[in-house]
Amino acid sequence: MKFNEATTFTEVNRTEKEHEEIAADNIRKEAKMRRLRYGIGLVALFAISIGGSEEAGAVYTSNTSSKITQILTYAGTNLILIELENQSIWSAHPCSASFFAIDSTLPSDQIDRMYSRAMLAFASGTPINIGFDGNGSCADGYIRIHRIG
Repeated sequence: MKFNEATTFTEVNRTEKEHEEIAADNIRKEAKMRRLRYGIGLVALFAISIGGSEEAGAVYTSNTSSKITQILTYAGTNLILIELENQSIWSAHPCSASFFAIDSTLPSDQIDRMYSRAMLAFASGTPINIGFDGNGSCADGYIRIHRIG
């Protein structure tokens, strides 16, 4: 033990075992604080992922299941348009009903995740379920996709 101005008489008289117990207790406290900070970080991340990036009023209200007939991407933008076999049944939708769109303002990791799910379904020719806003909140002018899976 090093002595300095802050060293107290009690610290000098502690046994080696007491110093080890104090050190172990400090390690437990530090681990508990790390878990607490990690938990707070997860809660914050969850809160951000729920509400931060979507347009006000954008609500996941409907589902449809169909095969994908086209996926269109454009250079210079994150816009991804998806056309389904049953696309025509949404002609009365307030947005341009010619395509569903993955919101280009979402974080790129979310766009990439939805795009890869869509590409897998398109390449395999299997029907996929699309969750979308059936009430009219558009993404880049098209029917906003909230979920692909």
